[in-house]
Amino acid sequence: MPPLPLPLPFPTSIPQRPLASLICPSAPFLAPRLLCVPRRSSPCLRLPTLHLRLGAAYATNIRKESAKARYIWNRNAGNSHLKGKALASFRERFVSALDARNLPVVVELYPALVESIPLEPRDTRAIATQLHNYLRNHPNPASQSEFVLMFLERITQDIQSRKLPPHTFAHVHLLGIYKECKKYDEGYAFWLWLQEQDDTYVDQAVYGAAIEMLAFQGRTSLATLEELYINGLKRFPGTFAEYHLSPEAIVPDRTQPTTIPGIPLILLQGILTARMCWRDWKKAYLALDTALRLYPHQVPPRFFELFMNERPMSEGYTVFLLACRAGILLKPNHLTSLLSMLSDTMGRCPSLDDRMVILQGMVNALYAYLEAGGMIQGPHVGSILNAFGNLLPRKPFGEDYQGNEGKIRNIIVTTAHEIMKTLIQSGVPPQPQLFISLIKLAGTLRVPSLLEVSLRDIETARIDIGAIGSRNVLISAGHLRDRATLERFWTAIASQAESEGRQVTYSDWITFGRACRQADLKDFFNEQLQKFKHSVTPREEVLLAQELNWSEKPPTAENFSLMDPANFISMMGTIRARINDIATAVMSGQTLDLLKTPFPMFLDPERRSLGLMKDLRAVYDELSTDPYQPPQKHTPQHSIPLSATGIPLDELRFQNWVTVMELMSEAEATELEFQRRLDEAIAKGRPFKQNHHILTFRFAASAPPSRDEVRATIRRLRASRDPLSSPAPPTNIRKVVTEIHTPSSSGAKSSSSHLYKTIFQSGSEFSTKNTSAAKSSITAEYTTSSPSNEDVSYAEARFTPLIRPVISVKPQIKPYISLESTHKAPAPSPTSLKHRPLAKPKRSLPRHLPASNSS
Repeated sequence: MPPLPLPLPFPTSIPQRPLASLICPSAPFLAPRLLCVPRRSSPCLRLPTLHLRLGAAYATNIRKESAKARYIWNRNAGNSHLKGKALASFRERFVSALDARNLPVVVELYPALVESIPLEPRDTRAIATQLHNYLRNHPNPASQSEFVLMFLERITQDIQSRKLPPHTFAHVHLLGIYKECKKYDEGYAFWLWLQEQDDTYVDQAVYGAAIEMLAFQGRTSLATLEELYINGLKRFPGTFAEYHLSPEAIVPDRTQPTTIPGIPLILLQGILTARMCWRDWKKAYLALDTALRLYPHQVPPRFFELFMNERPMSEGYTVFLLACRAGILLKPNHLTSLLSMLSDTMGRCPSLDDRMVILQGMVNALYAYLEAGGMIQGPHVGSILNAFGNLLPRKPFGEDYQGNEGKIRNIIVTTAHEIMKTLIQSGVPPQPQLFISLIKLAGTLRVPSLLEVSLRDIETARIDIGAIGSRNVLISAGHLRDRATLERFWTAIASQAESEGRQVTYSDWITFGRACRQADLKDFFNEQLQKFKHSVTPREEVLLAQELNWSEKPPTAENFSLMDPANFISMMGTIRARINDIATAVMSGQTLDLLKTPFPMFLDPERRSLGLMKDLRAVYDELSTDPYQPPQKHTPQHSIPLSATGIPLDELRFQNWVTVMELMSEAEATELEFQRRLDEAIAKGRPFKQNHHILTFRFAASAPPSRDEVRATIRRLRASRDPLSSPAPPTNIRKVVTEIHTPSSSGAKSSSSHLYKTIFQSGSEFSTKNTSAAKSSITAEYTTSSPSNEDVSYAEARFTPLIRPVISVKPQIKPYISLESTHKAPAPSPTSLKHRPLAKPKRSLPRHLPASNSS
């Protein structure tokens, strides 16, 4: 039998076999030379050159590359020892590329490997996982979509042609790639083929991935997706999976983890995504409640991420804390995004009281993330320090805070500086983001001493704040009209650009121009522009002239209401106490006991609850236990499993259930407001813009509802019906931020963003009520002194450097260890469950540099 030709890599095309091998396959070298047409290679992927020493394949012992390749792929010819050795080496290279996550090498080796040796299902899974992770982790996924899709097409073709063995997890990843690349038609065609195959190609997880892909496509109705969800449960019933995934199911033992096999959480995640995309908030929250009932401490993070991305910010905040309380660690960027959104929203609140509530919530979220096993990073602390600059309204250039505003300003900057000092003493590394935030705060609140001491700390610690930090120094120096600092840092920027052999960037120029305009140093700017005119294009020169002569409208805060300074100090004390808890946990390397130091689950700590805790527990027992089954009995020797945060599973299940019910009540009120705004937009004939950044705080009720009222409310919230078909009795809420405005050319904001709105019991009437009048507005000089036990005064803020200068050849930063706490961190419980969907990162001790050798 003649040797087979080498198969071409994808994309597949008509093989170009030499005519000589067709006419005389046994000895093609005897054919006329014109028939020996060389074969074309694929322009997309090329096979690697295999350096093999082969024996005489023919009588003439002519060594051709095509003959070598045909010798390897021909399984019935040649020396078996050499063939096995070559294939083993080839496969080893392929596996090494998979382990190193080197996708280009995997793509290069795959076409030859799939044609040479039979692969295993785990290989299919490894290839699909690598491809999916490459797309998700790439800094610019859109630029790689074409490359990924070419390889994806080859993989799906090999699966359909049975060249590549099936693996259900691999098919989940492939459908996910189609979803992220927005190739819904191709993904739908692949799903239709998978659906007709046997159980080696499809399982519950594949159904869930298909539902999620079709939900993002938006063409398939929710009813059709719900039917597909039921079909997946019926085709793969598992161990009564359809019952256990129903909202009314009961777990056998609430104190123990669920060990029932065959419960498809990925399928539940798929239908949750579909419900979220189609705004079915009720069934979406019931799906989350189902997952938390089954696995109160092991729900995949994707469940929580969906609510954080798709629901309003007040609900997303509580969902984030829900995951942290259960010990489910989310990615650090989710905390960064949440803190940034809260900080941006704070500047639009019409009262200092509401802004302080949001700031407390930000610190609370940081503490919750630390308790879940996360690590504090620079952007997290930087976002909180930036939020201190949003507590007071911005002042026009050249104006300072006077009177009561000046007193509150001093408390703000002193507290922010002390918070950073406390964290550095506890072992948090002095990262650039922390000092950049203090620099911005110094310019925003007009505190020259804070800018001076921050720059001194940066020089002492020899921290490189980068180009962004240097621009922030320019802006703050412009706010403070500090010509010396502005000139010094601009000279450093220009010198660095010259030493690196590049031009000063446009971002540096525009920032320098804005700072000179604010500091009234236009002559100095023109002087520098003439000096470095060669580095500026004519277009940039025009834009810089416009920036220098632009007249900025001063900010206004007519409806802003201040706080009583004594109440402000009290709220700052709450923030300091939470920061001390964070510092204690960082210093000890262990999380605190959440049963002793819990954190509020909602932004507004004074919100009205659904009912008393004893009434909620009674209703929970009615819905989560079977009256016909005897209660579970546990002996004293029987160990009670704990979550990673130290909470018993039965207590965690109850707390999760209460939080989800509260969230459903919030969502009900939010949807009523959403429907009102939608009807208003339709009536006025204007586009409707959905906004997730609207904050709603409930009013505290005068008397808690009775147990019967609590039971009726919960049954109404959990009832299976269209959430908008029969509106429920509206809940009294007040809006903190009614609308998010994008900056316009004039810089003005609509006055409606400074009003509170109350939903009255009539249900259809919405009256605008300015409740800020109920709060005392500070209009006269406040003369009451601060309490004796407080260390915050109204005097001008004074700062000491955070970084001690060390006389040494090498810079050394030693975190303070003088912070003391009366709290004793609990030792980890031996019965605590550590199982999580994602691996918990190991805690790292504070990074201490070696001690100085200098005397």
